[in-house]
Amino acid sequence: MAIATIGMFDGVHRGHRSLLSHVTAHAQKSGGESVAITFDPHPRLILAPDDSGIRFLSSPGEKISLLEECGIDHLLIIPFDIEMSRMSACSFTEKYLVGMLGVQHLYVGYNHRFGHRGEGNNPDLSECVSAAGLGHTRIEALMSEGEAVSSSLIRRCLEEGALERANHLLGYSYLLHGRVVEGERIGRLLGYPTANIESEYDWKLIPADGVYAAHTSVEGERR
Repeated sequence: MAIATIGMFDGVHRGHRSLLSHVTAHAQKSGGESVAITFDPHPRLILAPDDSGIRFLSSPGEKISLLEECGIDHLLIIPFDIEMSRMSACSFTEKYLVGMLGVQHLYVGYNHRFGHRGEGNNPDLSECVSAAGLGHTRIEALMSEGEAVSSSLIRRCLEEGALERANHLLGYSYLLHGRVVEGERIGRLLGYPTANIESEYDWKLIPADGVYAAHTSVEGERR
């Protein structure tokens, strides 16, 4: 028996972790298995390929690692393309949730939508999953300082340089994976040698210009 949730989980922040904790708790209580369903590439990269402002909190690899930390038994990554974007919410329910996974209960976040043009809002989704014989639970937003914890809020914090608040909303220090590349060597002249990191993910959101304290991990060794 599968207990599932579906979403992009960009950043796998505290709001996502609250949702995932309901999934894992239900699975453990019922003797089932917890499943997180997501998509790659991100739908925005397919539906708005010319949008140069698209940025995300986590690369696919970072997201997988973060989801593993949440104790999910299985992660299903569905390839997203134009054909997938045209699939209705009910067709998705029948093909993937029922046919492929045998989901018994589906958890979704407060603002989750899926299906062609986002038609799978909560009322539509409830109708689809009920018709398919699935249970359905909508989890309310996790609030912080009067705002719902969301990927968009965290992106805004990072873009404004509010790293401390972004880290609080994430539940961990913001991650950046990449390789060291040669820069202009200005740090050496100032007496503070620096390392220039080139992100391994083209759409990774880089925080606002500033001076930040950071920990590094090189070949598994933290420095």
